[in-house]
Amino acid sequence: MPLFSSGPSVDSVISRLGSTKDSTAHYIAVSEYVESKKRRGKGVAEVNTKLDDLERALAKVSERLAADTAGTFAKIRDDKGLPRSKLFPSAAAPAPEVAPPPAYPAYAAPPPPVPAAPVRVGSVSRAAAPPSPPTTYAAAPAPAAPSYAAVAPPARAGSPAALILNGEEQLAMLRDYDTVFLVDDSGSMAGSLWREARAAIQGVVAHAIKYDEDGIDIYFLNDRSAAKGVKSVGEVEALFNRVRPSGATPTGARLDKLLKEYKRELDAAYEAGKRSGGDMYTVKPLNLLVITDGAPTDDPESAIVSFAKYLDKYDFPLSQCGIQMFQIGSDPEATEALQDLDDALENRYNIRDIVDTVPYAGAMTAEMIVKVLLGGINRRLDRRNA
Repeated sequence: MPLFSSGPSVDSVISRLGSTKDSTAHYIAVSEYVESKKRRGKGVAEVNTKLDDLERALAKVSERLAADTAGTFAKIRDDKGLPRSKLFPSAAAPAPEVAPPPAYPAYAAPPPPVPAAPVRVGSVSRAAAPPSPPTTYAAAPAPAAPSYAAVAPPARAGSPAALILNGEEQLAMLRDYDTVFLVDDSGSMAGSLWREARAAIQGVVAHAIKYDEDGIDIYFLNDRSAAKGVKSVGEVEALFNRVRPSGATPTGARLDKLLKEYKRELDAAYEAGKRSGGDMYTVKPLNLLVITDGAPTDDPESAIVSFAKYLDKYDFPLSQCGIQMFQIGSDPEATEALQDLDDALENRYNIRDIVDTVPYAGAMTAEMIVKVLLGGINRRLDRRNA
């Protein structure tokens, strides 16, 4: 499709949309292109960039199109079942200059047309465009079924909109946690899996940084590069550009080190609380996400069990720590090993369940983001299949 493959400027798009016929063809092509990209979950950044250019171009084109083209677009939209768009709004029929019929005294005059939000694709589901304003006095439409949708952009620049379900912000509980990523940079991650890991982490980080005021932390299994207080996706990109996958998969050793560092913080707060007679549970809970493609070459089970027993011994809140094992790729042995950490440890050792596992399906949907970020700290999501 020339419109997207060549990356035209605004002016060049305008020159190609000088007639109603050309504008109509591009409108149909853009709608179908966006839907196909959304289904495949690929080319998200490219599509959004091109849509920005197209939106500006079409805004200029619409100023010089004749008024009678509005009826043409409305007919095309209705015939093809295309969504409303502010790029080509259909002209609303003028309200009759007569009083409402006596038989319908309860209905007010129809509101003016409201432009729909521009189409966007990405990890957050697209908000539904508002319905066409009524041209006659009719009952209000029934409310739509609840679904994930984008809401107003958050205060932090560059961060995606919040995920909303049934009027609730799904990731709000992350504000109470420190979010830490532990990334597998073993040799088996080189190539396409490393690119998949980078894309998956960027999709998750874009949401996580919105809720962690002091930023997230990122560590690797082998490379000693680390980033603390990350507050932008660009920092993640720069970090991945510096690290080259190599070596084994010492998941257990790195987990043990991170959990022991966190345990020292808990010990200090617990002892201080005992001495003062105050709150002994003041350390911010930990949400630890492990991104890996394969079965570990050491023993993460022992590190997890030891830390869970410690939490139980001192009666820390059940929400004090959660570990999410996020699998990149589809190695069946890795899947089995990670699933065992999720399902078997609680009964095998009579400990609290602090582990969840989720496989990466190749695209970060809204539901996947919620599962990845909350599965380790929310038992209801832990029990839900990915």
